[in-house]
Amino acid sequence: WLRLTGGAARAVGADVFHHTQPRRLPVQRAATTTMIWDLLFLDEQGAPGGPWVAPDTAAAMARSAREAARSSDLVLVPTAFVQGEVERKLGVPRERLRVVGLGADHLPEPRLDELITRPPFVLTVGRIDPRKNHCQALAAFERLVAAGLPHHWVVVGPRGWRAEDVLAAFANSPARERITVEHTASDQRVADLLAMASACLFPSLGEGFGLPPVEAQRAGVPVVAVRTSCLPEVLGDGAAWAEPGPDVVEGLEAALERALLDSASRRALTDSGRANAARHSWRASAAAHLAAWRELS
Repeated sequence: WLRLTGGAARAVGADVFHHTQPRRLPVQRAATTTMIWDLLFLDEQGAPGGPWVAPDTAAAMARSAREAARSSDLVLVPTAFVQGEVERKLGVPRERLRVVGLGADHLPEPRLDELITRPPFVLTVGRIDPRKNHCQALAAFERLVAAGLPHHWVVVGPRGWRAEDVLAAFANSPARERITVEHTASDQRVADLLAMASACLFPSLGEGFGLPPVEAQRAGVPVVAVRTSCLPEVLGDGAAWAEPGPDVVEGLEAALERALLDSASRRALTDSGRANAARHSWRASAAAHLAAWRELS
């Protein structure tokens, strides 16, 4: 049992204490594990137009991650990609790392009364910040709209660092009448939107796992993504890919066009996406967590 005493963050009497974030709590006598979701805040390149994280935030996150790597008996990570990053950038030996994965089988059933007739749309779910790469996706969407694409674009996600740059680009876009932004959405709302979406556009330039496109795969929605970081590992064969680099806008345009307008591609992406999403369950994630904790208890 975990007991918190005297208002202090102390684990007293526990065999194992799991930190869900790299920032440490003082722990007495227990073995410790820590979840490190990603190390993208250490990347120097960042997104077009600037870094991915505010410099002071990145510095604080780096200090916490290094302390977690130093003091944890085991470090848990969501993907093999992050495992390699933690091993290389923080010097954690492979024998102290465990990949535990995430699940995508948590969304509720869509509400049928919400499946109203509306213009077809592409859905993007994720925090609005430079790493998520909305502006290059916007350029690809604008090209397709100019070529006659009838779809709208629904963007769901809270404001992140430098979100104002993205929102200004949306407001000034020639396709602005086709773009809807929702800054908050429940799991039920996401499930309802996925049931109506024609495709999931996930242009992120870096992820530790990338849950929204796996949720889309599970819902049978064709996924378009950038082939970077952990996404090939997580999405498998169930995505239409754009390659990162100077031609990423053209790649997103072509991949989205296939996912929306090519019926054979849509069927293949739907089938392969559902098969891939079945690999990612919370039962499997829980089993991997328990196995790591049992090693220490």
